[in-house]
Amino acid sequence: MVHITRQIDVAATPEAVFAVLTDLDRLPEWATIVADTRDVSDDRPLQTGCTFRHTIRVMGQELDTDWQVTELGSGRLLAYEASSALGGRLGMTQTIMPRAGGSTVRLEVDYDLPGGFLGDLLDVAVLEAQNEREAERSLQNLKALLNG
Repeated sequence: MVHITRQIDVAATPEAVFAVLTDLDRLPEWATIVADTRDVSDDRPLQTGCTFRHTIRVMGQELDTDWQVTELGSGRLLAYEASSALGGRLGMTQTIMPRAGGSTVRLEVDYDLPGGFLGDLLDVAVLEAQNEREAERSLQNLKALLNG
């Protein structure tokens, strides 16, 4: 399993950050791998157990993934997991920590590559480096969105 952790300081309150993170329709605005979000369950406002679908971009390919919110904690934590028909596993946790002048947003990503033919084709080192860059770019996009 691969684990990536990145964090960034933003000039927005934890409440403002949480509002953006839990608005699944806004994910394509800042999350670099998300092409679209659809089929969001009717659990609004977002809550544990909510399901949705993303089309994500991985190594130049689009992949449909099914997601479920696994934890939603007091306006400071959002965790979800994904699966796809090709296998593998992806878990993501976003934590918001208040700080003077705004918030710190920490993004943690854990994933296992799919097995079989697709897994054999992937260069693990290249993919891991790309995923680290995508996490960093996503946080920079989130910062730009929140800081206006």
